[in-house]
Amino acid sequence: MELAQLICQCSSELSGARRPHDVQLAALSLNRVAHRDTAVLRHASALFQSRLRRDPADQEAENGLGLLTRVLALLN
Repeated sequence: MELAQLICQCSSELSGARRPHDVQLAALSLNRVAHRDTAVLRHASALFQSRLRRDPADQEAENGLGLLTRVLALLN
C-alpha cells in the first residue's frame, strides 16, 4: 500500500474528530504517518477527491477528506 493510501485509511478512521483538540491530535497522527511530508497529505487529499468523483455517495471518502482538509489547514 502506498503512503498516501495509508493516510486515506487513517484519515477515514480518525474522521470522527470534530473538536479542535481532536483535529490537532489527528493532525499529529497523520503527520507522523506521512513522515512530516505535507506533499503526501495533499496526495491523499487528491485520492479522496478522485474517489468522490467516481462515487459521490462515498461517505467514508467524504468524511476522510473533511478531516484531512482541516488537518492541512491547521498545518499551513
